[in-house]
Amino acid sequence: MHATRRYTEAMPGGHVVAKIDFSNAFNSLRRDLILRSVADKIPGIYRWCHMSYNQSSVLQFEDRTILPHDGPHQGDPSGLLLFCLSIHPHLMQLKSELVSGFMDDLPLDGPTDVVTADIDLIRDGQKPYWPAYHCS
Repeated sequence: MHATRRYTEAMPGGHVVAKIDFSNAFNSLRRDLILRSVADKIPGIYRWCHMSYNQSSVLQFEDRTILPHDGPHQGDPSGLLLFCLSIHPHLMQLKSELVSGFMDDLPLDGPTDVVTADIDLIRDGQKPYWPAYHCS
């Protein structure tokens, strides 16, 4: 937040700030991609994550059964880590001068054309990597 504030205070003409807020971010990530990210970056916890996420959960609501197959489990303390780990390689592809994501909020700052191109990259590559988002 402070980096974004400093950037906007000294922002030259022709630059913009776009704040992307991912909708239903955690539940939008495919579990196979979460597991792939864990295997690549933190293999020491892969077996635990695989045990937790290799199959759909079974949720009961009254007489209905729901089989969620996306995102970390509700209330999983590692959910934030799994989310950030999964989108980090894609954040690294962005070209904006300042990419300062915090959980599912992603400010992009830089020249208008570069920020626009990054938003297009997110929009075009939204699934399976990027959750749904709103941009302001």
